[in-house]
Amino acid sequence: MTLSSKLEALRARNAAIDAVVYVDFGATTVLGASQSAGRPQEVLDGLCRLAANVFDEGRGPEQAVLMTVTEVLVLQHLPQEPGTALCFFFPPQTSYEDACGITHDATGSLAQ
Repeated sequence: MTLSSKLEALRARNAAIDAVVYVDFGATTVLGASQSAGRPQEVLDGLCRLAANVFDEGRGPEQAVLMTVTEVLVLQHLPQEPGTALCFFFPPQTSYEDACGITHDATGSLAQ
């Protein structure tokens, strides 16, 4: 199974997730994305820079949430894989609690 298909399967397990992107924030590189990611490269590059700033080479928080008018973005640091994070995109009506809970559950299922 390819990385993109694993991310798509992760997204497909929960209808509330619009897309999942896997980034190496140390190298500011997108390592993979679910098929539904559909974001321009500039957005994905910005996502890598955002993750690098938030997680500060592993010294930052485990999770960060950005809520905008158009979407909810949850960045989840993956401490078992230094320098990496999963970025979950949700519809704008998703509550903070739901987005965090879904991200936690999805990240846990990925580790299994």
